Amino acid sequence: MGENNEILTVKNLSKHFGGVKALDKLSMSVDTNDIHGIIGPNGAGKTTFFNVVTGILEPTNGEIFFKNTKIDNLKADEIARLGFSRTFQKGSIVEDMNVLDNVMSGMYLYNNTDPIKDFFFKHFSISNREKEIREKALESLKFVGLEGYSERWADELVWVERQLLQLARALVFDPKLIMLDEPASGMGDKETDQVKKVINKINSRDITVLVISHDVSMVMDLCDKITAINFGNKLSEGKPKDVKNDPKVLEAYLGE
Repeated sequence: MGENNEILTVKNLSKHFGGVKALDKLSMSVDTNDIHGIIGPNGAGKTTFFNVVTGILEPTNGEIFFKNTKIDNLKADEIARLGFSRTFQKGSIVEDMNVLDNVMSGMYLYNNTDPIKDFFFKHFSISNREKEIREKALESLKFVGLEGYSERWADELVWVERQLLQLARALVFDPKLIMLDEPASGMGDKETDQVKKVINKINSRDITVLVISHDVSMVMDLCDKITAINFGNKLSEGKPKDVKNDPKVLEAYLGE
């Protein structure tokens, strides 16, 4: 069970794919309202960790707690309703929808909407709910700097705009914990700084952030605490400067 200040606690978490141990007895915790980074080389198990925590994959062994609730036996939608949201490394958006509809789609899971009832009772309470969802979505777009983009088709967006759209969609239902998988991957310094500013804004709303990134300088600058993993095992954990100077991290991740 998590400690008082821990929003996410993982104990001896393992995920095996046949003989491959993507996660191997990994234990770590994320403190409430922190920005917590996860680093590691390709194949270290970072995205697998996200997928297991959010219920996309079932753990082979171990326990996961969200505050005082054990969640490793819950389905992905049940975990999401507790206050989890996430983005994906590949910039997962619906390209044949406009930007506003992409963000609004993130609300339906959390509003107990029924598409059939929405169709037949559109002119009653559903229309009010649609209006609320639309306003919330527009607010999220403004928050990430995409105001004025609502009617653009998602497939017209450049890479940084796609990642910001993911952030807007993840924010739209006011999560307690947001998990970001490589939010600045493939970006230059200017775009990375733009994403970092949005992440800091998110955290200023008392939302805990857990972020995976290959950009070591970004993580070191952004995070309160960092966990370094390799081959599904924890190498190091602590303040950014301590992790950065850990010989095991230098050898495994930085190649020194």
